Order: sequence, then structure tokens, then C-alpha cells
Amino acid sequence: MSIKFGCHTYSWQMSFDKYVDQLPTILSTMSNSGFKGVEPDISMLGPYRNNPYEMKKRLDNLDMELSAINLGIRWDNLEKPENDKNLMWILNYLKQFPDSLLVLLNWSEYNRQNLSSSEILNLQKMNITSLNNIAKVAISEGVHCTFHPNSAPGSLFHFKEDYDVMFSEIDERYLGFTPDTGHIVNGGMDALNVIKTSRNLINHVHFKDISSNRQFASMGEGIINHSEIVTYLRDTNYAGWIMVEDESEFAKNSPNDATKHSGLYIKEHFIKN
Repeated sequence: MSIKFGCHTYSWQMSFDKYVDQLPTILSTMSNSGFKGVEPDISMLGPYRNNPYEMKKRLDNLDMELSAINLGIRWDNLEKPENDKNLMWILNYLKQFPDSLLVLLNWSEYNRQNLSSSEILNLQKMNITSLNNIAKVAISEGVHCTFHPNSAPGSLFHFKEDYDVMFSEIDERYLGFTPDTGHIVNGGMDALNVIKTSRNLINHVHFKDISSNRQFASMGEGIINHSEIVTYLRDTNYAGWIMVEDESEFAKNSPNDATKHSGLYIKEHFIKN
């Protein structure tokens, strides 16, 4: 198997009220842009939220796959994952798509300036413990999980020292890791180096570009060398998804055009004829 390229729904999610129920149209835009997979947030499932069979039919008609679904809740408050109705609902949904992943997002934000280093460390360990437990429950239901840290100001996993803790706490028997190139660079790290360091954990990948002043940019218009990352992943036999995101202002204002741009960039640089 070779690397597959898909598209995330976040470009539309940035204008949530306008596009919240537009996934059927969004899928058409992705397909017309050359993408073979979609990764929606749970909030963007729209008319397919309670009908995975219609989602599958729509994807089959477009020759696309459901690569993954995103779920973000307060992991530090989740003591018994099997009792969380939202989690169990999405696991049952994903059972209809056997090869799809559940991407666990760290949407919980904290005022780090008001926390001591030991308090931050305790919260980080608590979060990863919860994620490990969730992933263990998910595997028992036939669903594999991956953790996607972000670089929001209050994220517990923003900087290199945070990633060091994350990698030491992830239980690789259950939980994978999704590097997001834009968030990694926004945290002051080198994306390729992080990917090399964590290659044994990686079961999903996010690409997005970022400028030298750390503003998210459209693919190919930032400073990240995604070509060398694709080369490394291919050389190490990565055969999963690379999901493309665009969180730039251009994408916020024109998500359809931004997706066409991303698709053309991927085709020109990474698709082998």
C-alpha cells in the first residue's frame, strides 16, 4: 500500500454556522480537488450524523473513504471511558467504517501562566492516561485511536518539553500519534525531526503550512518542507493517510478555493503517475 491523501473539514469549520450542514457538498469539493479521503470533526457530520450508511453510500459514489473522525472533550475529567455516551456513540459509528481512525484532540485549554511546572506535568500525565484508557476501550470495540496535539495558547502539548512528556506517557499498545506539521512548527519544533523521533507511534498524519511569523498559510506558501517529510514517510514504509488542512485566512474566507489549491499542490508534488 502507498500513502493516501485526504482532506480535513477544518477550512469550512472555521465558518461553522455557514457550513455545519454542508458535508455532502464539501465532499464533492474534496473529490473534485483530487482527495480520496475525508476527516470530519464530529460536529461537521451534518446529515450523516445519525446515518453512517448514507455517509458510506455518498463516499462510495465519490470513490472516497472516511479516513477518520475527530473527537475532542475534556480528557482529564473522563475516568471511565466506557460510561461516556458520546464516546461510545462515535465508536459504534466508526464500526461501519472498519479502516477509519478515531482522532482524539486536546481541545482542553488551560491558563498555563497560572500553573506551576509540576501542575502542568500532572495535567499532562492525567490527560495521556485518559487517552490511553480511551484507546484501550476503543480497540476492544474494533476501533483504533490516535492523538492529535495542537498549538493553541492553552494547549498542554505545545512545546518540545510537552512532546517529550507525551511520548514518554503514550501506551503504544493502544494509542497512536498524529503529527500535525503546522502545529509542530508553531510550537518551535522541526516537523521532520519530530516525525523521525516518533515514527514508531505514527498511524496518521496532518499537513498544514505556516509562515515564518507563525501564521497558518496555504499549502506551499509557508516554510515547511513537506516534500522531505513525504520522502521520509515513504522510505520508512508509512502506508496510512496524510490529511491536508488549510487554516489560513484565505481558507476561512474561501474554503472551496483553498481546497482546490491544496489538491493541485498535492497532485503536482506528491502523486506519482
